[in-house]
Amino acid sequence: MSAAAASDNQQQKSTYNRRGNAAQGQNRQGGRSSAPRSGANRRGNNAGGQGRQGGAQQVKSHLQQQLLSPVQQLRLPSSNDIAQLVKSSALIGSANVAVHMRSYMFNPDLTKTLLQNKSAQRGGANKRHATLDTVDSAFDLRQTWNQLNLAATVLASVVDPASQVLFVASNERSRVGAQRTASLINAQSILGRYVPGTLSNPAQKTFIEPTWIVCASGTEDVQAIKESASSNSAVIAFCDSTANLNNIDIPIACNTKGRLSIGVMFYMLARQTLRHMGKLPFDEEIENLFVDHFIQQKKSNKEEEAEEADNAKAGQNEEQSDQLAMEADSNAGQENWEPYNPFGAE
Repeated sequence: MSAAAASDNQQQKSTYNRRGNAAQGQNRQGGRSSAPRSGANRRGNNAGGQGRQGGAQQVKSHLQQQLLSPVQQLRLPSSNDIAQLVKSSALIGSANVAVHMRSYMFNPDLTKTLLQNKSAQRGGANKRHATLDTVDSAFDLRQTWNQLNLAATVLASVVDPASQVLFVASNERSRVGAQRTASLINAQSILGRYVPGTLSNPAQKTFIEPTWIVCASGTEDVQAIKESASSNSAVIAFCDSTANLNNIDIPIACNTKGRLSIGVMFYMLARQTLRHMGKLPFDEEIENLFVDHFIQQKKSNKEEEAEEADNAKAGQNEEQSDQLAMEADSNAGQENWEPYNPFGAE
């Protein structure tokens, strides 16, 4: 009996050992498989963190929209407006930034940081976005849009735009936009060369006394801006990054040197003015007018040569007429002249 009991004990021990070895093997396998599980857990944590950040941004934007009034929400720029401003380069400034325009510019340090992060994410392999580094300065979209709406609100509040609002555009690229905007709101306009004394000399035939002057460029329409100070007229001007804001009441920061950008800005000013007047709903565009109607079209070489020839002929004709008038005056003076005889007639 003792031998049989001993053999039974040995068999039980061997089965216990086998079970223990199998459990250890399972533990080892579980330890090996724990590594990919930990990697999956890390990925899940990263995805969860990104999801939380995205959710926080959505909540923040939702709260910001709730803080706005219904009218302010209607005044927000649409995605199409932002696309037009970006594609027309209306928000790109020059290398030099005036002291007066620094508050209307985007933070340059933040711009460099964003560009560096974007290039680091792409690994520098994509060369299509290398031109972004050449942007020296950019206008703040919020400041530009707020000033544009402020100017539109002011123009919409004018009682008689035909006598109180004047559009001035001395450069060629902004004449079409200024003329269209002035005709839409029934205002006056001076296109081309500005005659000095139009606002300050009452003896001139072209003398006018507007309440508001809208200038296409704060750097090129300097004469009209200077005369507005003496005529007690307020000024709304599209200003580049090098503009001087003296005597300018409502500056609209944008790119005034581009043919497309100034046309887009005039279109948005006209549209926002009509919306604030109540003539156009805030969710509709101007009927039968597009952005292209506010942009100065490029002229062909033949048209430019024909204009130059016409201008040269006109200049020659003016010179000839002036010479003929001077000769006629001199001849008339000689015919009417009589010699003086101090002793009288004999």
